[in-house]
Amino acid sequence: MRNAQNMFQIQSTMPQTIMSRELLQMPAVLLRDYLSNAIIDNPFLELRYSATEETLCRASNPLNNLETFHADPSETSDAPLSLVEELCGEQCDSLCAHLRFQVSLLDLDKDTRTRLNYLVELVNEDGYFREDILEIAKELNISTHEVLRLLQIIQGFYPVGVGARTLQECLMLQIDSGNQFAHIIRRIIEEDLPDVAQHHFSTLKRKHHLSDSQLQQVIQEIQNLNPKPGLTFCAETVAHYIYPEASIYVVDSTLKLRMKSDPRTFLVFDRNYMQDIDDAEAQSYLKAKKTEAINLLNSLNMRQAILRQLLLYLIHEQRDFFFGGKSHLRPLSMKEAATALGVHPSTITRCVRDKYIETPWGVLPLRQFFQTSSGNEELSVEYAYQLILQLIDSESKSAPLSDEDISASLKKRGISISRRTVSKYRERLGIPSQRRRKMF
Repeated sequence: MRNAQNMFQIQSTMPQTIMSRELLQMPAVLLRDYLSNAIIDNPFLELRYSATEETLCRASNPLNNLETFHADPSETSDAPLSLVEELCGEQCDSLCAHLRFQVSLLDLDKDTRTRLNYLVELVNEDGYFREDILEIAKELNISTHEVLRLLQIIQGFYPVGVGARTLQECLMLQIDSGNQFAHIIRRIIEEDLPDVAQHHFSTLKRKHHLSDSQLQQVIQEIQNLNPKPGLTFCAETVAHYIYPEASIYVVDSTLKLRMKSDPRTFLVFDRNYMQDIDDAEAQSYLKAKKTEAINLLNSLNMRQAILRQLLLYLIHEQRDFFFGGKSHLRPLSMKEAATALGVHPSTITRCVRDKYIETPWGVLPLRQFFQTSSGNEELSVEYAYQLILQLIDSESKSAPLSDEDISASLKKRGISISRRTVSKYRERLGIPSQRRRKMF
């Protein structure tokens, strides 16, 4: 009985969770289009034309007054915190839509289709499934074997290689079993990919007993495989028109945050719509629509709460930038932001995606405030230049800092660069060595 109740809870919360992910990653322009369609399709939602005031709050204020809409207990479908916070990583909408379309073509029972669509949502823009199988099994209250079975279905979709968990698995899924060298290609992918990448062809030739022409064919086949199949369907989703989510500005030496696109200011939930309707079939339809409306409004609350928390965090962490400009923008990772806000890193990824804010220095993409996974080298170097200048400007003229001293000071501020790199940056700035800066 307990398992049945848990399964019901998962099934009822999944639509809320999926909607929350979708709304979180939508930029303001696309969100407005989405809500316009939702209003047309749902009688419980109305447009409030008079409520156009934007929300204004001080940067130091905590989140508050976020209304949560609830229906009857049987209708409530708020997602558990673990599902809500672990909003899955950034992904390509067109790939996701393509995979969901393929799910719709399969003859599946309702539960399997729901779970399969849930897994599709977790496929990232490269086409990989990077989630923990055990955690997904717990969330869906099914066995790991069942999760793997569902994942195997996705791995049979187009583009070939989608749904893989590793590079090796991705490439293996793409091997043509009819190829005369298929067994050798599989073995090389499993055991010798580093040798392929480093062009250790003589090693491969000896190990697999291949002639020059055979090796050439095998290598060509491997190089023709797509390591990121999801990008085949990845279209740019940045809106043609940019509408900032918020404005961060200075008033009397104080930073303030104004939310510019809060949809809750013009979206109204009509709780009493179905009170006078007696038809049983209509009641069933309207009950479903009422639940959809509640899910949508709760998802909007969640979107605004996370976005506002993130912007307040940026105001605190990037204060020097808002007052001083780009040279004061310090390196900051999305993982740091996620830790500070107590959410999953992928939540921050979705929150940042395609969002813009208005600042004293122009309208900027939120992504600019963070390093990418590979590191925003230009930002890090510029910030290091700024700190080196500050350290040298404030040093003792009779005992100037050595490059080693500067390197140690930078590490304390989160910039880990070697003494040699400090020396290179110092020379680029036209600053003489420690010995030449010393004044007697």
